[in-house]
This record gives sequence, C-alpha cells and structure tokens, in this order.
Amino acid sequence: MKDSQQGKDKGKGKSSDNYELWTKEESDFLLELLVDGIKKRVLPRLNEKTVSPKTYNNYVSRMRWYKKQFDKMTTLMRNNSRFGWDPITKKFTASDEVWENYLKSHPSHKNLQIESVANYDDLKIVVEGPTAPGMAHLH
Repeated sequence: MKDSQQGKDKGKGKSSDNYELWTKEESDFLLELLVDGIKKRVLPRLNEKTVSPKTYNNYVSRMRWYKKQFDKMTTLMRNNSRFGWDPITKKFTASDEVWENYLKSHPSHKNLQIESVANYDDLKIVVEGPTAPGMAHLH
C-alpha cells in the first residue's frame, strides 16, 4: 500500500521526482522509531533536568500546548499588520488600543502581550517540522 501524500505537493514548487512514496509498513516503522526515540532518549534526558519525572503522556500533552502557543503567535502575525516585533525583548509590539481590540476577539492570547516568545523559531520546527518554509536550507 502506497501513501497518497505525493499528490499533496503539487503546485507548491516541489518536484514530485524528489518525493519518495512510503509504504504503510515504512510509515509504521518510522512512527515506531520516533516513539522509541522519545521514550528512550528525549524523556530520560528531560527527566535529568526536571523536578518531577515526566511520562510519555506528559510529553504528548506538552506537544499539544506547544501547538496552541504556536497557533496563537501565527494567528496574531497573519491577521494583524498593526503589530510589530521587538527583536531585543522578543515580544510582539502594538499600541494599547491595538492590543485591546485584538484581545477582545482573542482573550486567550493575553500572554502574547506580556511574555517573551524567544522560542518562536524552535516552536515552528517542532510544530511544522523540518519541511516548514524557510527550513529548506537545512536539507
């Protein structure tokens, strides 16, 4: 059984010649390797640095949290040209009026007004993967 992912790349500037079809078995094995890597490498290293031990379920929960944070940042940047970016403080900037209007429709995004988001680029890699726009230079 072949993966139908190939057709999804059409029109995105990618050559279908560069895409390798995946069998179900190959996809399943990759998933198994990724989970194994998380359980045997990521979690033990994480637990060396944490106060309370983290489980795989804790990891999955935090990955969902990362996605939510990234989605908030992406929503703000995509829909609001009146926001700026301060590269020193790593914070979004705008007038009080702009923030007030934005937070009326996005109240859960309050943290973007007050917290640094220095890890935006890392979140992008984790959430979108290494094939995210701008990541091509890593291949």
